[in-house]
Amino acid sequence: MADGAADVGVCPPPGRDGVDAEVLGREPLVAALPRRHPLAGAPGPIPVVALGEGPVVHYAPANGLAGWLDTLAATHGVRLDAVTRTRSATTAARLADAGLGVAVVPVTALPAGAPGVVRALAPAQDREVVALTRPGRDPVVAAFVAALRRRGVPVPAAVAAQLAP
Repeated sequence: MADGAADVGVCPPPGRDGVDAEVLGREPLVAALPRRHPLAGAPGPIPVVALGEGPVVHYAPANGLAGWLDTLAATHGVRLDAVTRTRSATTAARLADAGLGVAVVPVTALPAGAPGVVRALAPAQDREVVALTRPGRDPVVAAFVAALRRRGVPVPAAVAAQLAP
C-alpha cells in the first residue's frame, strides 16, 4: 500500500497512519485441533484455559497473532507450551492437523477443506477485518471495497458445520 504497488489490502486493523481503513466485518478465531486430540471429540467450544493443557502451535513474534495469543492466555491465567512457532496461520492449522498441538487461527486462514478438527473458543474470540486503501481512492476501488463490505467475512461451510452447536 505505502509503495503504491496495491490499491486495496484486506487484513486486521494495522494500527498505523497513511491509509484509510474501512471495517468489512468480524472473523472468529477458532481452535484447530489434531484429530486424535483429547478435546477433538468433545462437543461445543474449547475453553481458553484448555490451551494450557498441552502443546500449542504458536506464532513467530513478527506475526501480530503472537502477541494477541500471549495476551489471551495471560488474561485467562494460562501458560502456553509453544511446541513450535510459525509466521503463517494457515501453516499453524496444518501443523495442528499433523498432530503437533492446538493452534488458534482466524477462520479465513484455514486451508480449504478445514483440516483436522475446528472448534470455537469459550469465551468466543473474534477480530475486525478491514479494507485498507490509500487516501483519495478512485471510484473503482471504492466500488470494490463496497462489494467486499456487502459480502462480509465468509466462514467456509466446512468450518461453519464444525462450529455449529
